[in-house]
Amino acid sequence: MRERGVQARRAREADGGDRRSTPPDNGLRFWQVLAVIGLIAATAGWTAAAVIALRAPATPAPVAEASPSDEALPSDDPSIEPVVESHAVADLEALLPADVNGTSLTRESWTGDTVLGDDSWSASLTTFLTTAGKTAADLQASQAYDATGTLDLSAGAFRAEGIEGTALRDAIIAAYKGDYPDLKLTTTTIGDLDVTSGDFGDGSVNSYWYVRDNVVFDIETSDPSVAEAALAALPAPGASAAPTSSVPAPASPSVPSPSPS
Repeated sequence: MRERGVQARRAREADGGDRRSTPPDNGLRFWQVLAVIGLIAATAGWTAAAVIALRAPATPAPVAEASPSDEALPSDDPSIEPVVESHAVADLEALLPADVNGTSLTRESWTGDTVLGDDSWSASLTTFLTTAGKTAADLQASQAYDATGTLDLSAGAFRAEGIEGTALRDAIIAAYKGDYPDLKLTTTTIGDLDVTSGDFGDGSVNSYWYVRDNVVFDIETSDPSVAEAALAALPAPGASAAPTSSVPAPASPSVPSPSPS
């Protein structure tokens, strides 16, 4: 997997990027997991290993380590199908920036029954949805990320019809706290936006949550300046609406004046 940009939190811990002494076994940041899905199409060599690692049990059985030359590339293994981008909720994707700091972003979207699994983050959010009379499929999620890994950013958006954005935001934060009990929250203003920031610890990717029109935006980055740029790049409300028809309305038929007698 790539060295910079959006990664699964477990990968960061393995590389020493997240320096907590006792990282949780199932501490996968939601959007960083989804980013790996988007990266598969652009990643060679480590694709199969990345997918397996994301869903591996906390104490996997030991396996012999393969040398890089022994690892099958996607093109070498006909059983590995190419990953197709998901655009299940296109209008939610349109609420995320298409580019930040001059870097074009890939935007995808899913429904909750696709992205919620059996990890503790998903279980917490599923419980919240059930209590609210909703199902996993009622959750909608989208993400914008730099597929090249150059920009340290993952911008996500969540919503569920009939659920207040602030309640959904709090449920998302509570789900993270299950794995990161020391998560520190502060309320601040970035630009002219009221933002809840989450500090996951030294060396970690942090989150900046912003709620608008019952949509929860989750900006994940380790660089505050990138977070500010991403929030500033959010399309203005209504900017993603379908354009109005450019066909002019038919003119009223003209009535000829009576000719003089």
